[in-house]
Amino acid sequence: MRSGLLRTADGGATWTMIDGGGALRGLNISGVAPRGTVILLAANDADNPNNTGIWRGTSSGQGWTKISGRAGTGLPQGASVALAGAPSDPNKIYTNVSGMGLYRSDNAGAKWNKISTPAMDALIGSADNIKISVGKHSNVYAAIDVNGRLAGVFRSDNSGSTWTAMDLPGTVEGGPHAGSQGSFCSLGCQFPHCRGRRPGYRNSGTTIPL
Repeated sequence: MRSGLLRTADGGATWTMIDGGGALRGLNISGVAPRGTVILLAANDADNPNNTGIWRGTSSGQGWTKISGRAGTGLPQGASVALAGAPSDPNKIYTNVSGMGLYRSDNAGAKWNKISTPAMDALIGSADNIKISVGKHSNVYAAIDVNGRLAGVFRSDNSGSTWTAMDLPGTVEGGPHAGSQGSFCSLGCQFPHCRGRRPGYRNSGTTIPL
């Protein structure tokens, strides 16, 4: 059921439906990022394909605007599966655009700049899943899954300005089938986005890890 978000203000004891006056209905929400007075969400699918991508609203769940494809935002139209905010800077957030690359916003999602390299874009062009994890000290990780297998892991120590390809996990037997865990994290849950987070928002069908 694609009916919007559920919001809690009491640690999960009670929940309130947010559908943005109907704007969020029909979205398959793949990521949620509360950033101070702003909420961003990523939609990787939608009843109307033109509605996929990044949406931005207020912390009260009102005033939703689709950012992807909007003039002046720098973010192309396209589905987004990954959405991650910097823990030390509420204005800095990262996402992907399907088949096009990784993007970073420095003003809480209002405007975006492309930050992925040609080597990353070559994998993203055929990726079926992407995960982004952001640390406290400008370190960013991106894992790219192609055809159900982990195809690339990249690290940046400067908020995505430059990237270094990391070795992929492997064994003498030919390596694990990394990345085929379905909804589980291709990063293996040892990176910052998988630790110590408390649920605050969820898709009305799927819990969203924040």
